[in-house]
Amino acid sequence: MSKTELYIGLDVHKETITAAVAEGARTGEVRKAGTITNDLQCLEKLLRRIREDRERRLHVCYEAGPCGFVIARRLEQLGIACTVIAPSLIPKKAGDRIKTDRRDAENLARLLRAGDLSPVYVPDATDEAIGDLCRARTDAVDDRTRAPHRLKAFLLRHGFRYTAKSTWTPAHMGRARARSSPPASPGGSRNARPRSRCTARGDIRGRKRSLASSRFPRSKECRFFSPSGRRRILEPITGTSGPARKSTTRSSRELERRWIPGCSTPRSTVRMPSCSRSRRNSSLTN
Repeated sequence: MSKTELYIGLDVHKETITAAVAEGARTGEVRKAGTITNDLQCLEKLLRRIREDRERRLHVCYEAGPCGFVIARRLEQLGIACTVIAPSLIPKKAGDRIKTDRRDAENLARLLRAGDLSPVYVPDATDEAIGDLCRARTDAVDDRTRAPHRLKAFLLRHGFRYTAKSTWTPAHMGRARARSSPPASPGGSRNARPRSRCTARGDIRGRKRSLASSRFPRSKECRFFSPSGRRRILEPITGTSGPARKSTTRSSRELERRWIPGCSTPRSTVRMPSCSRSRRNSSLTN
């Protein structure tokens, strides 16, 4: 059997690859070969199915894009000719505005057979690593340039104007730090030390108390919560749930009296929400 050449166009995306095949003859058929996931093993299986026998030669092409040159390197290892095409140099018909994966793959296969595509250089692993390093350095330099500009604009919006010529010197940074830092406390250096664990716990208790007071207003209606209902309300705040509540009954009662204003009534006199209107009114008047 004489060797037959097949031209394959791949429309590569992040998730899928659509393949189209063009026969070697100039008037040969151009058909869709299928759509697979973007995986090298699936691609190799598809190419084996398209080849059918070892006498056929395959020519593969796809557009350069964000997926890189992994496919081109793998096909080169398998001995299959692969060309990466420059997307901006692909010939297009005037008025052809319909764009689908199948049409793009068939167009690539047809143009590859005609020799109308412009390839790009496929770098090896070393060249690509150097390019990634240069791009990373460029991004870091750009970020380093933008960050001071953003900070200066922020300070200018808040009324800080530095009139000296040179910026970001020790004098400039000292003035900016003094302008943005809070005023010193009268305690001096003693209060400037890091806060102790007790102080942090006191702040947490204060925040919880303010949260509870804002969530549960001071009114006599709070008395109509049952003990189980009050514990269920306090679970997100105290962090106790399930069996742990049995061992913390006393602490939960103290938290109920402390955090829910109006709920200091003894357990025996607590009214349930399902009580009658007259009993509720009598308890409110008491």
